[in-house]
Amino acid sequence: MPSLFTDLKDLYADAAKATEMGKAFAEIEKSLADSGKFPGAADKEAKAAEVRVYALNLLAYHKVGSDSHCALSQRMTFDFARRCLL
Repeated sequence: MPSLFTDLKDLYADAAKATEMGKAFAEIEKSLADSGKFPGAADKEAKAAEVRVYALNLLAYHKVGSDSHCALSQRMTFDFARRCLL
């Protein structure tokens, strides 16, 4: 089964779609961090911290923005994952 990012990569050919994906990934991550829920959801995720790691991973691989943003997101993903596992 291909990864979600593999399924999304063709959308990066359209700059507007790539920008919107970046906004969506950031909104999802922020909502999970702030409330443990997806944007607009009524119920908290049972494993919100784990789901947030996946959202941070999408941000880390997101191709729009500077290389430093990608490196920062990737570092945040690994740091957060390590804290969740300890």
